[in-house]
Amino acid sequence: MMIQSFKKRLFRRIIVVLLWLGALYTMAALLGLLQPSISVCDAEYISLGYLLLGLLFLFFNEIRLLLVCFACSAVISFLVHERFPQEEERHNTTPIGQVI
Repeated sequence: MMIQSFKKRLFRRIIVVLLWLGALYTMAALLGLLQPSISVCDAEYISLGYLLLGLLFLFFNEIRLLLVCFACSAVISFLVHERFPQEEERHNTTPIGQVI
């Protein structure tokens, strides 16, 4: 009984580390620290993949892994939308002086 619990915890920790490494690799590629192998569009799909994986973990009642997946998705989405605004958002922003 104790062995199964230890194996489950070890397996869960390995999955958490792999999920965080995937998110860190995505962010490093977006920031230009690595070769530009991931585009902004790809990062949005990776973020969506983390959300779907989190929902899969919810189905299997793995709440800690669900939270890790949602955190990875949130970090990637925040980086994409703060660092690389969409084309429409760039053109619609006006200085505060023109509004007043």
